[in-house]
Amino acid sequence: MATINYRKTKHQSANAALSHFLNGQRFSRLNLPEDVGCQNASLHSIVSTIQNKYFIPIASEYNEQGVCEYWMETHEIDRFYNDREEQRQQMKDEVQLRGVIREGKSVLRLAERLATNSDGIQLLLQALDGKGRFAELVAKAANEVYGNTANQGGAV
Repeated sequence: MATINYRKTKHQSANAALSHFLNGQRFSRLNLPEDVGCQNASLHSIVSTIQNKYFIPIASEYNEQGVCEYWMETHEIDRFYNDREEQRQQMKDEVQLRGVIREGKSVLRLAERLATNSDGIQLLLQALDGKGRFAELVAKAANEVYGNTANQGGAV
C-alpha cells in the first residue's frame, strides 16, 4: 500500500499563509492555521518565500514569549488589491537591496581576513589572475597593504 505524503510544498504553504494574511490574520509558528502547516513549522521560511519570491511585504515582531509573529499591514493589503504592480516593484527593489548589502558585508569580511593574511592574499591573487576588474582592484589593495611583494608570482 502506498504511503501518502501530507507534507506541503513551500509554495503551497506560502499561498495558504498569504491567504490568511490578506484576510487580516496574525500568527506565529506556534499558532499556524492548519492549512499553512503544523505547529513549529518553519514560518520564517514560508514568510521569506512570500517576501522574496512573491514580493509581498509581511510585517513581524517578537511577542512576550520571544516568538516571532507575522501579519500584513492594512495598507499593504489594500495595495495588494489596488496597486499590486507598484507594491511588487517596491518590494522587489527592497529584496535586491538587501541582497547587495549582504554581499557587500561578505566582501568586507573577506577583505578584513585577507588584510591580516599575506599568504591568503597571494593565493587569492593567483586564483584571480586575469579575471577582470575585481581582480585588478584586489591586487591594487594588496599592493597598498603589503607592497609589491603581494603581486609577485604572476598575479594580476
